Amino acid sequence: MHPQFAHLPRLDLPERVVELPDLHARHYPADGVGAGEVLVGAQARDQADLGHGVVRTSELSLLTRRRPRSMAHTLQVIGDRWNSLILRSSLHGIKRFDDFPTDLGIAESVLSQRLSRLTELGVLTQRGYQVNPPRHEYVFTEKGLALYPICLSMVVWGKRWLPSDGGPGTVLEHKPCGHSVEPVLVCGARQVHVSPDTIT
Repeated sequence: MHPQFAHLPRLDLPERVVELPDLHARHYPADGVGAGEVLVGAQARDQADLGHGVVRTSELSLLTRRRPRSMAHTLQVIGDRWNSLILRSSLHGIKRFDDFPTDLGIAESVLSQRLSRLTELGVLTQRGYQVNPPRHEYVFTEKGLALYPICLSMVVWGKRWLPSDGGPGTVLEHKPCGHSVEPVLVCGARQVHVSPDTIT
């Protein structure tokens, strides 16, 4: 785990699939068209007519096509289920390529694509740990570390609104005081709790 978060519990983030069927984006399995290829628009509809696969995920770049907003840009990072799970593993201290498939059960081809994308977005960066043969590990940038409050809020939301039948799940404890953690949004000037009706 990153030293900054060494005192915090592991995060159990749910897998997420973003579905926007009105965009006609379809994902096909490895034995179908293009091994995990995302097809958009008429091409997707043509392949659907041939009976290939079902709607799985939408091309996230389409989220900002009509109305670019901060939330849409953030979803380009965490809206993909594999991206969110890779970030969870990274927050738990996993850095090396070979360790991600063991933790996530992800195909190496998919992992390579997602790590390249997260690096391109500036969330992760490569750091060499072996010269011969050259090998790299993936570590958080400052931009990536700033996602921790979002991940923590997702965990707390899931515990409250989508409770597990197996028990209370992850217990978040603030070690310095021993009390449970509840992320809140506060005013930067007055340090008071804010709600949707108090924000313009």
